[in-house]
Amino acid sequence: MRLVAAVTAWLLVCSHVVHADAIDRSVRQLSDEAYKVRLAAALALAKSRDPRAVIALADALAHDGEAAIRRVAAL
Repeated sequence: MRLVAAVTAWLLVCSHVVHADAIDRSVRQLSDEAYKVRLAAALALAKSRDPRAVIALADALAHDGEAAIRRVAAL
């Protein structure tokens, strides 16, 4: 029974690490030169409830030159 609990706890920790990595990657991609990369990152972050996503999207809203990315960031 302890083994099942340990494996379950490990899987939960790993899933949070993967989620954090995805948020960090999307935040970095918001500063990419390619419009489509930034747009995909903004869409991914807009679906997230992570506080880091809000901060990154607010920055994109204020500074990105593409209107479509600013619109997604405003959502």
